[in-house]
Amino acid sequence: MAATVVTIVTLLGATATAAPATHATLPQENVPTVAPVAHDALYDRLQSGALSEARYALERVRSLFHLSEVRDEYGAVSRPAPTDATLLMRDLALRLDSLSGDDRAAAEDLLARPTQGSNDPDGMGYATNEAAPRCSANVCVHYVTSTTDRTTAAYADKVLAVMDEVWVTEVDSFRWREPQSDSQARPNGGDGRFDVYLANVGAQDIYGYCTVDVGQNTYTRSTYCVLDNDFVEFPSPVEDGALRVTAAHEFNHAIQYAYDVTDDYWLMEATSTWIEDEVYDDVNDNYQYLVTGPLGSPEVPADSFIDFSSFGRDSGYQYGTFVWMRYLSEMFHSRDIVRRIWEEVDARTAGASSLYSLQGIAAALEEQGTGFSSSFADF
Repeated sequence: MAATVVTIVTLLGATATAAPATHATLPQENVPTVAPVAHDALYDRLQSGALSEARYALERVRSLFHLSEVRDEYGAVSRPAPTDATLLMRDLALRLDSLSGDDRAAAEDLLARPTQGSNDPDGMGYATNEAAPRCSANVCVHYVTSTTDRTTAAYADKVLAVMDEVWVTEVDSFRWREPQSDSQARPNGGDGRFDVYLANVGAQDIYGYCTVDVGQNTYTRSTYCVLDNDFVEFPSPVEDGALRVTAAHEFNHAIQYAYDVTDDYWLMEATSTWIEDEVYDDVNDNYQYLVTGPLGSPEVPADSFIDFSSFGRDSGYQYGTFVWMRYLSEMFHSRDIVRRIWEEVDARTAGASSLYSLQGIAAALEEQGTGFSSSFADF
């Protein structure tokens, strides 16, 4: 364990300082590296330079929805873990300006909202007109009543009630920043409220995902979410358990993108997995990841991202790292410490000079009168 502490502490480094800039522009050179998924034919092409990071990100997202087509073109390509959908789509969105022509059009199709229909042929586009959205003060749920994406108004109302509960808990009670308004996005679901689309993503084993709207080039971005239209593919011992924890998890990603869309993958997943149990303590879906994280593999640095495609005992390690967030909240008798980490890495005003994950944790711990090294060693 001591070696792990040394590994992580050496990553903290010095923090750069710069004059803050409101909603700072994200230069392409500051875009983080693509998510480390499978070591397959796509990865080999990326490593050899045959694929740029932007093209790699495009093909990796395509493999979520059209794996056979990607394999026909590239050979032995692994299907990404369905849980990676949100971060893979983030990788693509951050590189959109590096694509042109047919590649740019294909990327925009994948990132399009389902209501863009035929403009979203490679993603989850509705093949029919949507029903009247079910809306509250903060959230609108969009759905259709025919085709494979169909659901009912009653189910849409159920999802809306869950999303409202998640919003009230994470934003109003836990005092996290609300997702960035999409009022300037085109399309934006009708207004600036947060949009959730119901679609048959369960057919791809995807519970749901959130992604950013196109046309943005800042460190913080507006988002929308897509959730499965019935969750019948994901039975839960707790009523609506899969729906509830997916909503809590993915909504937290939307919140994170209002702090810093470029921050580390592991922190994003550790935090979203942690907050599932904070919002819905009776579901405990995240307990399945305990064995894959620091409890099962204490020799692995806690800021690791290990994709499920590795099939090792620590595959999906970043999800099991939620226990570190749980430890911090219990050590300080308050879940506020996890929110403070995200406030420390906030790039809304600091841009490139903002802290990254481990630096943010260190800063939040210093506020509590303790140091990173001792706290992590205790953990």
